[in-house]
This record gives sequence, structure tokens and C-alpha cells, in this order.
Amino acid sequence: MLTLQSVLLHVVAYLRLVRDRVSPRLAIALGAACLVLVMLYGFFMAVPINFPTGQVVSIKKGSSLVEIAEGLHQADVVRSPITFLVLMRGTGRSEALQAGAYVFPERVSIFTIVRVLLSHETRVDPARVTFPEGSTAREMALLLEDAIRGFDGEKFQELATPHEGFLFPDTYLIAPDATPEEIVVLLRETFKMKVAELDPEIKRFGKSLEEIVVMASLLEREARTVDVRRTIAGILWKRIDVGMPLQVDAVFGYIQGRSTFHPNYSDLAVDSPYNTYMHKGLPPGAIANPGIEAIRAAATPINTKYLFYLSDANGRMHYAADFDGHIQNRRLYQ
Repeated sequence: MLTLQSVLLHVVAYLRLVRDRVSPRLAIALGAACLVLVMLYGFFMAVPINFPTGQVVSIKKGSSLVEIAEGLHQADVVRSPITFLVLMRGTGRSEALQAGAYVFPERVSIFTIVRVLLSHETRVDPARVTFPEGSTAREMALLLEDAIRGFDGEKFQELATPHEGFLFPDTYLIAPDATPEEIVVLLRETFKMKVAELDPEIKRFGKSLEEIVVMASLLEREARTVDVRRTIAGILWKRIDVGMPLQVDAVFGYIQGRSTFHPNYSDLAVDSPYNTYMHKGLPPGAIANPGIEAIRAAATPINTKYLFYLSDANGRMHYAADFDGHIQNRRLYQ
């Protein structure tokens, strides 16, 4: 790669080579011409000091060549947008330049920039990111940071947390230059599209979508199969109706910011609006982003005589109609 320093060294070496073979006046003229060339190189062709090594450089779809040149200049990829335009048009292949994300693993000259952009050598393919059902905004941010180089997970979490529960968990192909704002919009729009198929069931049940999503987020963390979720949904909705606290342990993982959490007695007294032992009714928001089956279960609960449930070491559920039966189940299965 040519640098300003290497160009200067070549110029000095050249002047030393010719100084004994030409007249002093011609030597001075050659020296002046070389210095002008060095200055022109430094202004138009030298690699910018803040070249974005290893960072994602975006070329937006539909951008004109002039807009691309200016964007590369603003990103410190090229020193002179005019030089880039001249070199690109000189190839006669400027139409081959494709939109997308590019990464340059090292500092390279403007000539190399033109070549790799036309050959798409450093173009980055979309990242395949899977958000498991029941993921929180915090967990989604970590997955995005792992999948996309330089992604701002902290900004994503800040923007996504207010929409917890309404960010649809699924597998996405995400452009490596996608912003946190764009991804939040994608997850929310996908949620709206997926949940639209449940509109008849939600309307028949009579609860608001917000209530159903909060309940679904609890079910997502409390059970795995559809029938068990629907049965637990019936129990939890009934607890709300009779004025009994939900007493769902899954909320404590959300309160503590952990993927899994098994509360002890001191945790049950933690001062949080999400503490379903201290506060009756649903939490003020979802504790995760539920999948479509958990949302369906929340909207189609199975009505039973039960008011209590617990799972044994093998994950099997055991139900009881009253507290005495629940205590007996705890003795037998926990």
C-alpha cells in the first residue's frame, strides 16, 4: 500500500539518482515537480489518518455515484471524493458498484478501494440471527452483538426495552449495517404481522392485547407445551379474578436481569412492581418477548378447578384446587 511516507522516500531516492545526470536547473525543476506531485498525492490520494479499519462501511441502496463518493469521504475511506469519482468513472464499470456493507481489514489505497468495491471482495453478507421465544430485549442485544461486528447493543437495549413483549422472536437475516432503530422497527412490525392471525381469538377472549402479551410472557417462562400453558393461563387469570397474587417465580429473573433465576425467600420481598408476590394482578409490562403459541395460550386459557400448580424435577406439572392440595404436592414432588 502506498503511503505519503513511502512516496516521499521514493521521491528522495529518485532525486538522488538523477542529480548527477542532469543540469542543476533541471534537477531543481524535477524536484519542484516531484514535490507538487507529493502534495497532490497527500491531498487527493493518501489514505486518511482515521481510516475505518475493520469497521462496517455502508453503501445505501439507490445512492448515486456522487453520493457514494461523498459517503466514503465522510467515513474516512477516501481522502478526496473527486479522485474517487474520476478513478471509478475511468474504469467504465461504475454500474458494477453494489449497495451493501463492506469491511476493510486493513488500511488500503484509493486504487485498492476502487478495485475491491467493483469486485465486491469485502462485501459482508447479512447476519442470520435467531431470537429464541422468551428472549428479553437485553438477551436480544447480546445476540446481535455476537452476530454483527461493531453493533451497538447498549443502544438497541435502550430503544427496545420500552417495547418488551412486542418484539417478535424469530430468525432474521439482518444487514451488517442495520441500525438499532431499524432492527427494533423490524421486530415490532413482525410482531404486528404475526399476531394479526390471532385477532379473532383475542377479540373473543375480551382482554386487551397488552394484557394478553404480559400473560404470554409469564407463560413462556413457566411452561413449554401448549396444553400446559393454556392450563396455567386458566389458573393465573382465575387468580386475578379472585384477587389472589399471581406468585409467578419467573418474574425474578427479569427483575434481576438474568436468563434464569430461582428465587429464595428474601427475593420474594424485593421491592419491584414486577414482584407478583407483593402486588396483585399482572406486572406492569412483559418480562420477555413471547412466541405466537404462548400468546395464543394466553388468549385461549383452559378453565379448570385448579388454583395452584408446580413442576417436579422432571418438568411434569401437578395441580391442586386448594392450598392444602398444593402443600401435599410440594411434599410429594419437590
